[in-house]
Amino acid sequence: RSPELACKVLDGRPVNGHFWLFAAPLTSRGWTVTVTDTETGRHHTVDRAPGRPEGVFDTEGLGE
Repeated sequence: RSPELACKVLDGRPVNGHFWLFAAPLTSRGWTVTVTDTETGRHHTVDRAPGRPEGVFDTEGLGE
């Protein structure tokens, strides 16, 4: 097996009040990432269709 997607979530709250999501696909296959705040239960989902290999650099979407 090999990884198809690398993800990182950083605590950017001291900077702008949000958690930051970075995702870099290693394939052109479609993918979905769902991040769950374990304290509030809120979900943030990012979808990419097949053939859209661009990554995600979200520094605003995981806020309070």
